Amino acid sequence: MTRAENARQTKLPLYRTSIDWAAFYDEYPLPDVFQDTVYLWSRDRIRALQNERFLNVIATGWKNPFYRARWSAAGLQPGDIRSIDDIVKLPTFNSDDVKDDLQRDPPFG
Repeated sequence: MTRAENARQTKLPLYRTSIDWAAFYDEYPLPDVFQDTVYLWSRDRIRALQNERFLNVIATGWKNPFYRARWSAAGLQPGDIRSIDDIVKLPTFNSDDVKDDLQRDPPFG
């Protein structure tokens, strides 16, 4: 069996196949494409893109126990953050908070 055949048969996740690279480059264009596209967008269109990406990060954050606990302790609920303007509602944290979380719930917090 060749190395290529071996790699195709593995059940282990392979880094190079763990992401849809075409979709990634559509979402985050390389510099030469960026300068001809996103760079030329209006301020409102860029703000809409930033808002969309921010809300995606927030949705992912609610699935993470560390952020969910911190945000809930600050009185937030899913849906309270509706735009990038609501970023001021999110509590800050520092490396000591992360270290404490790791010690309370090892190995990943």
